[in-house]
Amino acid sequence: MPEEIKKKEKKTPEKGVGGTENKKKFGLGEFILVTLILLFAEIFDFLMNIAFPIPVVGQVLSALGSLFSFVVGAFFLLYLFLKGASGLKTWTTGIAGWLANSVPLLQIFPLQILAWFVVVAIENNPRLEKIASVASGKPSAIAKK
Repeated sequence: MPEEIKKKEKKTPEKGVGGTENKKKFGLGEFILVTLILLFAEIFDFLMNIAFPIPVVGQVLSALGSLFSFVVGAFFLLYLFLKGASGLKTWTTGIAGWLANSVPLLQIFPLQILAWFVVVAIENNPRLEKIASVASGKPSAIAKK
């Protein structure tokens, strides 16, 4: 009897584009956690840049804010690598957000967070992954089917 219940409880995976499973790389919990970490880094960097007009102390705080944001961005890219985010589109987006956030005048915009949203959208949505792979000229496993 318990075996029959276990058989009924097994869920069949949902089929996505091309008959592939809809496996999301980034769940809601980690999406929220990474977004909050990046948001904290952006707010910290913004506050440190506001302090820039204060003589000497402002320049030191601004440099520390930029350094902190740079380190958080490096850990963000490491996280993407360890999570198995694949493809040129994902890495280009992540690195572009990281490097753009290192440019002094562009630091007032939350570019790392925007890059994170784009990466999650591409990695979690098979249709977007297919579109991005076709646009980049390298068909992914999903696009080949």
